[in-house]
Amino acid sequence: MRKNAPAKLMDHNSPNNNAKLVKIMELLPDGGTPEDLPASLRPTSGFKNTYCRLWWKRPATTITRNLSTPSSSRCIHPKAPRPLTTREGARIQCFPDDYQFYGSRGDRNLQIGNAVPTFLSNAIAQQILENFKKEYNF
Repeated sequence: MRKNAPAKLMDHNSPNNNAKLVKIMELLPDGGTPEDLPASLRPTSGFKNTYCRLWWKRPATTITRNLSTPSSSRCIHPKAPRPLTTREGARIQCFPDDYQFYGSRGDRNLQIGNAVPTFLSNAIAQQILENFKKEYNF
């Protein structure tokens, strides 16, 4: 749990998944891909990053609006047999735990997927400022 996190987090519930998808998520190892699954459970189509588990000790991949849809992106929780929750996606994007999103789950995930992480925004802004100072002798 994040330091100073509220006792009850908003948007921290995962969608219901069918039994086959739950079995796939249970069998995937850390950072696993469909290649790690028995042939009977491997999806027959899809991009290379679909039905993939995140790594526990590596940075997350890009968060998109499909952050809770294993058939659309690498979004399976690194330990639990479930996709990321909206709140977990928000944390990866650096939103504070008390930030409230509005709309349906899809609407909230779209808001998160369209965001630029604040740490990245700050780093880019700092570099632009440094370049500006050098260029104009500030």
